[in-house]
Amino acid sequence: MTSKFGWVITLGLAMAAGALVLARWRDVGVLRAEVAGRQSAVARLEDLRRENEQRRVRATQAPSVAADEAAIAKAQAELKPLEARLARVSGMNLGAGDKAGAERFAAGRKVPVKDCRQAGYATPQAAFETALWAAAGGDVDAFARSIFFVDDRTRKAAADLLASLPFDAQQRYQTPERLVAELTIPNVPLGQFEVNGWGEAKDLTITTVAGRFWSAEGEASGKTTVVPFRRQGDEWKVMVLPQVVAHFAAQLQGGATK
Repeated sequence: MTSKFGWVITLGLAMAAGALVLARWRDVGVLRAEVAGRQSAVARLEDLRRENEQRRVRATQAPSVAADEAAIAKAQAELKPLEARLARVSGMNLGAGDKAGAERFAAGRKVPVKDCRQAGYATPQAAFETALWAAAGGDVDAFARSIFFVDDRTRKAAADLLASLPFDAQQRYQTPERLVAELTIPNVPLGQFEVNGWGEAKDLTITTVAGRFWSAEGEASGKTTVVPFRRQGDEWKVMVLPQVVAHFAAQLQGGATK
């Protein structure tokens, strides 16, 4: 039998790994300065091109103009990935809905779990809200789509656990993702989640949210929960760590923490 805050215990096991990615990889100001410098260089090259075009009265000047245009194209190509990285860090590329979600899950906020909605996976905040929405509604398939095993070994451990279960249980759970989803959902408190803060790793593909769950009766968990997320292409998913699979293995074998 799981405890009242089984979800907290389960995700609390992720704290050791989640803590490793809480530190910011670099100051946003440094990246802004780098982008500003590249933008300034592009602007100077464009000024030179305009001057050459104004002075171009002889065909012999054409090679110089072509060289300027090539330099501008190269500088603009180098600038684009920097601008994209800056947009991801600062949130400039978020749509109105994503910005609202980011504000709703900002540090210090308390988010009622039952008020969560299907918010997609475009941001970590949206992915977290979608997972909470699925848990509140008991939607196993939706929760399963919201999670991602941290590596192949962890997914194999979950698959091996599934294969070790009786046939009727295997038919019920079907996939490692659904196994984790169905075992997690009953342990998600339906009160609120109090956000302590977000962290981000240096490669912009991993982040965590730290906070506390509150029960529907208003009882706060005594432990901080750290939920890790990972970007997969254009989507963010809740990461399932090896400790989580081990916890569920113990639970199914009758040795889970009471």
